[in-house]
Amino acid sequence: MVGAMGGGAVFSGLTKGVMPYWMGALIICGIVGVYVVFGGMRGTAWTNVLQTFVFLTGAIITLIF
Repeated sequence: MVGAMGGGAVFSGLTKGVMPYWMGALIICGIVGVYVVFGGMRGTAWTNVLQTFVFLTGAIITLIF
C-alpha cells in the first residue's frame, strides 16, 4: 500500500498536478498486478530480491559518503 501511495505522490509531483494522485496510485497498482499475474509468487520474490539489492547498495553508498 505504501508503494502505491508513494507512486501516486511521485506521479503527481513530477507532472506538477496534471496527473492526479489517485491516477498515479492506480498505475502503480496496475503494474504490480500485471507482474504478479504473469510472474506469480516467483516473480514477486525476485522483485523483492532486486529491491533488497537496490536498498543495500544505496545504504552502502550513503555510509561511504
